[in-house]
Amino acid sequence: MTKNDLLAEIVKTYSEIESQLMVIGKTMENVLNKTNNKDNFTAQRFCADFDIILQHTLIEIAVADNNLAPEELATAEGVTTYGDIMLLSKSAGMDITWKDFYKMNLMTITKWLEAMRNPIRRVTTEFIAGFAAVDAAVKDHDLLDDFIKKVSYLFSAFTNLEDGKLDEFEKAAIGNSELMFAIKNINLLIKKNEN
Repeated sequence: MTKNDLLAEIVKTYSEIESQLMVIGKTMENVLNKTNNKDNFTAQRFCADFDIILQHTLIEIAVADNNLAPEELATAEGVTTYGDIMLLSKSAGMDITWKDFYKMNLMTITKWLEAMRNPIRRVTTEFIAGFAAVDAAVKDHDLLDDFIKKVSYLFSAFTNLEDGKLDEFEKAAIGNSELMFAIKNINLLIKKNEN
């Protein structure tokens, strides 16, 4: 596959994931609006949470091999619709724009990723709770399994952008990423709710 083919696959897969998440988010929003939506949960915010987690994860993968390709960073910035990690960064006291980010060296980006760990975790916690609650309520379809398959496909296309392969550093970055943390914890919550 060419880089353009891979980018098209990433955009297509992201769109499929986002559609699934919008349905999950709207379901959760409707349930909460009938009870007490004290945190003003919205489907759009749920999707924004995913976008921010995804951007963080893609940047982690991109720097894992110590070679940040411009198309990797452009993909992390441009693929999402609802959320922007730079807005979270700003609210966490790190006023960085994407323009600034493109000029940063790998060490600075790695330090920024670590500094973003706590703000990202708060976003992830809300995402986990919303996804797990809806998945537990839907008995006729495995939402998490569908989500994992699509995310895995997106990761596969993304890791092939730079050099056409998934290396051990990228594999480790995926395994330790915030998105994998979310998936593991969604699964744990679902299992807990089943018992």
